[in-house]
Amino acid sequence: MLDRDGFHRLAAIGRPSQSFAFFLQPIELKGGVRI
Repeated sequence: MLDRDGFHRLAAIGRPSQSFAFFLQPIELKGGVRI
């Protein structure tokens, strides 16, 4: 899935704050994986 890959990508970008929030939004909607 694009959960771990996406999270790692955002972390590599260097914006774990903004990217994390934007990446968490879709996850909550899915309700499948929670970090």
